[in-house]
Amino acid sequence: MFKIITRDITQSGNFILKLDNGFQVSIALGGGTYSSGSMKDGFETVEIAVVDPDGNFVDQGSGSGVEGWQSANQFIEILNRTNAIPSAERANEMVREIEDTLIRLRYDEWGKGAKELASRNGLVKNNVPTQAGIDFLSAFSDRPVTRSDSP
Repeated sequence: MFKIITRDITQSGNFILKLDNGFQVSIALGGGTYSSGSMKDGFETVEIAVVDPDGNFVDQGSGSGVEGWQSANQFIEILNRTNAIPSAERANEMVREIEDTLIRLRYDEWGKGAKELASRNGLVKNNVPTQAGIDFLSAFSDRPVTRSDSP
């Protein structure tokens, strides 16, 4: 899903798509832009810029963050690629999910006694060690366990 933010689309041909992940894709066409064609006859290419949620240009290969003379297929490719970027919140969730999976795999390697002791002392939640549980279980392993964010 996206929201169109217009900036005088009838005069300059510029508009912005604001995506759910917080990124924006700016499309510019007409005079003074890196596009080819006209409002009357249509456009073969358009100028595209991707802006991240912090307002910074995202380079798509040109080195400047503004991609000129992009065909309809190139525009769709950039839009799809940008739309697939997870929001910062979702990216953090994904990192935590990966870390939890790795911790679960490591937790399964440990002896029954260490697991039972950790569980009895509240160091495990939903079969996933808390940060205190990670520290405790690491004492029983020659390979330290880490998590950037405990549950």
